[in-house]
Amino acid sequence: PGDVIGINNPGNFAIGDTLHTGNTNLAFPGIPSFSPEKFSYIRSPNPSEYKSFRKGIDQLLDEGAVQALRQRNDDGGGPLLLAAVGQLQFEVVQDRLKNEYGVESIMEPLGYSLARWADGGW
Repeated sequence: PGDVIGINNPGNFAIGDTLHTGNTNLAFPGIPSFSPEKFSYIRSPNPSEYKSFRKGIDQLLDEGAVQALRQRNDDGGGPLLLAAVGQLQFEVVQDRLKNEYGVESIMEPLGYSLARWADGGW
């Protein structure tokens, strides 16, 4: 009981999922989520690598390496805005894009340091 194992994940599991045998329901406290304090646009300098770039970004987002934010009224075609708790997360994303997906990326940091949900109308 309580063993931690590694599973090759083709997108079926998410961070915090639990596998167990038996008929009893299990409940664990949620994984903490921290508000981002660093924000940066990321883009591929080479349009011919966009497919690999997008595949890498999508995988890293699924893993929870960083968060992706959209500007209001963006249907997904706008610039990709990443949010992280610290600068190291951005560096990990760039390094993994380069070494695992073979694509370069350019980060354009933003001067924001806080993100909050707005309740009500604009």
